[in-house]
Amino acid sequence: MQHEHHRVPVTALAFLQQDILLAGEGSYLNAYDGRSRLLKSVRIFDRQAIHGIVVCGEIVLVWGGSSIRNLYVNITTEGDLTLTSGSVQSVGDWILDAAFASTCEGPGVAGIVTAHNALWLVKIFSTSTTGCANATKLERLLPGSKCILYSAHIQRLSSSTCLIASGTAFGDIIVWSATLTADGDTFSTQCQTHFTFSAHEGSVFGVHIASPLTLPASVTSSRVLASCSDDRNIKLWDISDLSTRCAAPTEVQRDTGFGSEPENSTGLAPSCLARVMGHVSRIWHVRYELSASGSELGRVVSFGEDASVLTWAVGEKDGSSDLPYALEKVDVIGAHSGKHIWSVALNDSGSIATGGADGAIAICSRTQDTETAKEIPLALIDQSPGGDNFRAYCFVNIDTFVATTDHGCIGVVKVTPGPGLPSVTEISGPVSGLRGYSVIASVESVAFIAGTDGAVFSYDRRSDQLSKLIHVDGKIAGLFTCDNSTSGIALLITTVGKPSAELLLLDLSPGDAALIVTKTSQMNLPQGWIVTSFDSHVGADTTTRYVALGSRSGAIAIFVTDEGTASGVIDCSLLIETVHGREAVTTLNWARQGPVAEPSDWIFSTGRDGTLAVHQVAVHDGQMKLHLVHQLSLPFGPNIEGLDLARECRLTVWGCKSKHFIVYDIASQREVMSIECGGAHRNWAYQPTENGGTFLWTKASKLYRRTQSALPYELLNHGSHGREIKSAAVSSAPWERQIVATGAEDTDIKLFKLEREGFKCLQTIRRHNTGIQHLQWSDDGQYLFSSGGFEEFFIWKISSGVPYIDIGVTCVSKHPRSGASDLRIMGFEVDVEAVSMIESSSPCLRITMAYSDSTLKLWRYQEETWKLLVAADYLTACINHVLGLDESSSAFITAATDGHVAHWEHNTQKDQLRWTRRHKVHQNAVHAATFCSLADGSILVITGGDDNAIGVTWIASPEHETTTLLIPRAHAAAVTGLATVRVGKCTYWLASAGIDQRVKLWEISVDVTFAGVEGITVRRLQDVFTAVADVSSLDVCRLEGGGLGIVVCGVGMDLWRLPSAGRDQ
Repeated sequence: MQHEHHRVPVTALAFLQQDILLAGEGSYLNAYDGRSRLLKSVRIFDRQAIHGIVVCGEIVLVWGGSSIRNLYVNITTEGDLTLTSGSVQSVGDWILDAAFASTCEGPGVAGIVTAHNALWLVKIFSTSTTGCANATKLERLLPGSKCILYSAHIQRLSSSTCLIASGTAFGDIIVWSATLTADGDTFSTQCQTHFTFSAHEGSVFGVHIASPLTLPASVTSSRVLASCSDDRNIKLWDISDLSTRCAAPTEVQRDTGFGSEPENSTGLAPSCLARVMGHVSRIWHVRYELSASGSELGRVVSFGEDASVLTWAVGEKDGSSDLPYALEKVDVIGAHSGKHIWSVALNDSGSIATGGADGAIAICSRTQDTETAKEIPLALIDQSPGGDNFRAYCFVNIDTFVATTDHGCIGVVKVTPGPGLPSVTEISGPVSGLRGYSVIASVESVAFIAGTDGAVFSYDRRSDQLSKLIHVDGKIAGLFTCDNSTSGIALLITTVGKPSAELLLLDLSPGDAALIVTKTSQMNLPQGWIVTSFDSHVGADTTTRYVALGSRSGAIAIFVTDEGTASGVIDCSLLIETVHGREAVTTLNWARQGPVAEPSDWIFSTGRDGTLAVHQVAVHDGQMKLHLVHQLSLPFGPNIEGLDLARECRLTVWGCKSKHFIVYDIASQREVMSIECGGAHRNWAYQPTENGGTFLWTKASKLYRRTQSALPYELLNHGSHGREIKSAAVSSAPWERQIVATGAEDTDIKLFKLEREGFKCLQTIRRHNTGIQHLQWSDDGQYLFSSGGFEEFFIWKISSGVPYIDIGVTCVSKHPRSGASDLRIMGFEVDVEAVSMIESSSPCLRITMAYSDSTLKLWRYQEETWKLLVAADYLTACINHVLGLDESSSAFITAATDGHVAHWEHNTQKDQLRWTRRHKVHQNAVHAATFCSLADGSILVITGGDDNAIGVTWIASPEHETTTLLIPRAHAAAVTGLATVRVGKCTYWLASAGIDQRVKLWEISVDVTFAGVEGITVRRLQDVFTAVADVSSLDVCRLEGGGLGIVVCGVGMDLWRLPSAGRDQ
């Protein structure tokens, strides 16, 4: 087997020459350039993930567990990078940190601290012939102590002295130094402990010794230690006085348990400078950095289990603190999904790289000029006494917006980057119809304004003129606009209490010509309809105009009118209820995409139910239909307020989550912009740009704006799940349309496409409320089935070729008992009844479900109707797997936690389901099961158990005895994943994986002339290490070029290419 790609937790990061990032992904060291391009990938360890990387010039030291390995880096003038590896050595204890001496001239010398606070020295020699760092010498300088460390940091004080901070499992911190004296090739060491103190109420997961800095009221340089813990506290300590002496750690440290003494009770603790509680869970890393902007005290950056990066400004104490300094949160970045930021790297140019459990690598710049929120003074528009407030506003350009006030004034505001005030032009004094109430809408260069008296005004930015456009009867309820390059501007006007709306078609002539109304139509709205969104589109025949309206009740209505007719009345042609449940449809966007010869029309919509929906428009014999091809919940909301399709075929949506305004990129599945504005219930306006945009919002009767022109972080590779994957399934489509579905403990289902560069996530399904238990595709790849806890079961329809999002996903149905109990649907088998394809366009499915309470149920589903056909009990063991043996759903095999496989039969005449045979295979639970059908009608059931064994069970007719060929110790831990490939008439390849992180390839040969397992021969072909921990599932996939591969899923994803069937092993 050949390793192809993986997406596993990133457990180590280090910068090489500022612009190259080294990443430890499993056992591989990957080098990326600043353009997210993979330069080189080298396997460092055979059976160990990388946990740390340090760089000194051209020498790189990599460690994982107790193993270390050195590399020599060579970058040619053409920019090509080569990595030459030395030998692997072991220090016999878990390595926590390493640091090189101040220079790397001659042999590279580095110190290593282990989990028992031992200090090791590693010397790296260059061979005279190659110049490569491939000779390493290890020497233990100081023995360890009884204490168990969870963190350590080494900082060089000089070429011979280093300062070490060690954080223990029981909340203590030890600060000590070591001085090295060289006598030829021999080193001697003097050690001194400076501080030993109780620092936290939880395990100390991160310590960092900052570079010297000058604190206020201090004439000498100070040294600060930052620490973090699972008590969620970040603390700063003054460890400047290294003349302090205390007893060795073995004399004062507790053997176990957390102490109750306060921080300074022992007299050995440094003074605490600042303390703050941050993150919503444990904090893994902390860094104290001098501010790139020249701030005297610098900033603290913390990295948590909640997958967020928090930046804290160090400042003078506030009135509520008894400590001399305070930490104030100034920035939050959430670049990773799920849990855990496992690795951190910082460089001198101001970049922070983070690696998460989701397999993503994010880089953000500390020196990036992030604009803060700025208030726009109302006095710039209205200086009248008595006070005034901004009422409504909208953009007419990327940096210009039109605003109205409570007094009815109208002004144009042009915002500019930087600290200066915006330029303001008042285009109208108080207008009586706009006093106390106004609505506003805009397209590029034109704004429309209306109020209580029915007058609608237009403002043209080109001529800087305000004019009255039209007058309607009644108070204006809403203005809605759309601008189509081929059909001009359309304006929809709704009035309070009126059952119709006015549609105006406008011509914006070139130059400074006035806006002209070319056509006016009256649209009869459905009963009780309140318009919340609008779009208009001219059909391919250029004579038919389609108008789409969204309502407050979640419905979409389509109106059709002839472009050539005069003004008139238009009735609703198509009404679709509850597109977005009972919540408002906030945005509609009609787009034409597809091949030039046969483009298709699509309607994109968002709603306050938190979903994005896509409908395909079909017209047959003059009748229009909308087919829902995509509707999924987004990771923020539920107030999804808008979308944009205008930029480079990118689909971005925006809305509010809690107190933040979020802009989200659908294709890359990442946040583009996040602004704390106070929440959705306020006036706001947003003007999108490629990497952000300008956001206006009202808070506490004041108007604020913020502009973003650069992404808050860059992603070198996009991650997958933030929790362990529990199930995976690969569709049976060809390689170019093949989809890998994964379901994880984070309750998400992700759909991946296999590309040359690796796994690309196409969609994330967020519907389950519990971890996913099982996934299965239909044979044609059009339907995906998923199950979880609480009896959750969903049927998903997958559609390809959807513009902007590639594939569409809709929920066809959910099981009627979903959420009804705490039972888990552990596994299921789905069969399609052939008769259904003739009688109905909707498939008729027979679904056999295995429950955690040892029951088996057979359901029929068709056209939103579920019917329980039959149910049966097993014993008391949980049924983990169910395998269907024929298309008629009359015979099944189940595997349970009692180690048995059972044969079930469904008697349709008696409407009875029962198990007929039961056979012992494993000592305890069966974790994986699959089967192969043989030429003589018998089957091989292959199982993996908690007893580390693989069982090959031969099952034939009832008159034949069921027998098992057991492979004991097939793995060193439980076997949790199995997949088979047929390579000959009676020959199969079996791929197996277990908790031991080994993937093994077996060949199973069957001689059907022998009964039972006498004719079965099994031999192991290959045994490889996978970086995926807690493997849960395997599946076979197609690879580019016609080959086959194995997808390994657990804590991450791994892809292995299988050898050709005829290749000599």
